[in-house]
Amino acid sequence: MTEHYLDSSVTQSFWDNAVEPRLEIDSGDTVVFECPEPCGQVTSDWTDKDLGNIDFSLIHALIGSVYVKGAKPGDTLQVEMLDFKHTGWGWSGHLKGFGLLADDFDFAYIHHWKLDADTCIFGTNDIQLPFEPFCGTMGVAPKEAGRIDTIPPRFNGGNIDIRDLGPGATIWLPVFVDGALFACGDCHSAQGNGELCGTGVESPMTATLRLNVRKDLSIQDLQFQTPSPLGKTDTHGYHVT
Repeated sequence: MTEHYLDSSVTQSFWDNAVEPRLEIDSGDTVVFECPEPCGQVTSDWTDKDLGNIDFSLIHALIGSVYVKGAKPGDTLQVEMLDFKHTGWGWSGHLKGFGLLADDFDFAYIHHWKLDADTCIFGTNDIQLPFEPFCGTMGVAPKEAGRIDTIPPRFNGGNIDIRDLGPGATIWLPVFVDGALFACGDCHSAQGNGELCGTGVESPMTATLRLNVRKDLSIQDLQFQTPSPLGKTDTHGYHVT
């Protein structure tokens, strides 16, 4: 099987079954996705004012689409999470008018995190979180024609923000169009069970994923399997439908 590299020179902030694929691969190949930070514009020197002027049309800055040979409508695309590497930096913030806190705070706020090998560091080392990376947004092209927003999760995947989809996890996506047209991004270095303010630790990252076409499996919407327990009282991983 072949390993491919897909850089961040071109991003897509929508789902569209007519999009021209950037890469064509065989089933079973591995792709290293060079994902920018999820908004496709935030940098390590951004201020609150910069975040207040963010361009929502660029969200999410996904990398793809990938055409997987042999994938046909009715098949299932299996995506295995192999590895994630950060670039040393991430951010969290409140975007004015967005998220569950929109009615409580009428201003934008950004905080920058320092990332080391296995830790997300807040401020002067007072608060540290484990580096627990995953892609917040993954999906395939939908059956419907036209450009579709990436922010809500849908039958094709989308902005699922499941913190348990780190290395060792697997997702299964229904295929709606030839080649599946997979894309991913919105990488997080850490996140709780959801995003109260609309963000986790948003980070530029490379995500290494293996894509397989499953002819023996037909599903209606996303399923996933975790490699480890979801909670402290659990003893094993889960297959979630």
